[in-house]
Amino acid sequence: MEQSSSGPTQVALRLRPPSDLGDTMALYANFVQASMSAHDLTLHFGWFTLPAFTEVPSGEVDVPVRPLAKVSIPLNLVRGLIRLLEAQVIAWEDAHGQPVPDLPTSVAPNSQDPSGGDG
Repeated sequence: MEQSSSGPTQVALRLRPPSDLGDTMALYANFVQASMSAHDLTLHFGWFTLPAFTEVPSGEVDVPVRPLAKVSIPLNLVRGLIRLLEAQVIAWEDAHGQPVPDLPTSVAPNSQDPSGGDG
């Protein structure tokens, strides 16, 4: 950055997200955990399917979660992400005339592979 006698020169950056996401990998996750460090927030996305039961089980049933992706963002983006997610929920609720469901109401497009492939 260039410095003048009055201090550093200010540069305005305008981020331009792509209008076409093209070959960006798409994943379906029905599980998410978050962890924070001193510098960032990490979201751990996963996918699970409920086992088929022939009768109602007693006690707890362990359901494995398949890790899909881990996304880390710097802390300065966290509050903006929260506002973005809240705005999306409000828009969905306004469009559908009901609150977002507490429990999943559907499964991944291909219930065997959350990446949408044949795997």
